[in-house]
Amino acid sequence: MELFEKEIAKQQRISMDISFVMVDIDCFKKINDTYGHVFGNIILKELSNILINSVRKGDIVARYGGEELGIILPETNIQDAFQLCERIRKKIEKFNFNIRSETVRITVSMGVFSKDYGSKSTVNEIILKADDKLYKAKQNGRNRVEIN
Repeated sequence: MELFEKEIAKQQRISMDISFVMVDIDCFKKINDTYGHVFGNIILKELSNILINSVRKGDIVARYGGEELGIILPETNIQDAFQLCERIRKKIEKFNFNIRSETVRITVSMGVFSKDYGSKSTVNEIILKADDKLYKAKQNGRNRVEIN
């Protein structure tokens, strides 16, 4: 949270937007129930690597909780955040996660909220709004990106 607050303050100083993405693995409980928690953890690690390798050097990827991950995208407006998330989403749905002799594919849902530099939104408000969009992505069928 402290890092996120610093990024928001920085974006306000330089008059730039900042976006936040909540990423959640679709039907993760089914994966854990079918393949076990060890494999679930392997998927989380691989997913984290995909995310880290898909964003810019100054972007921040972190585990938020459970199977949810967050991405802080400094100097990124909503359109650019959406395009990035769509590229990542498509990459993930085509990625082969290998366990034993099986190949497993997953999908993710993403909720994106973008704060323009003039907005006074707090870290908690930004996270809640991105989480709300994530919930909407789940309601609208999963494997999709919803934006503010």
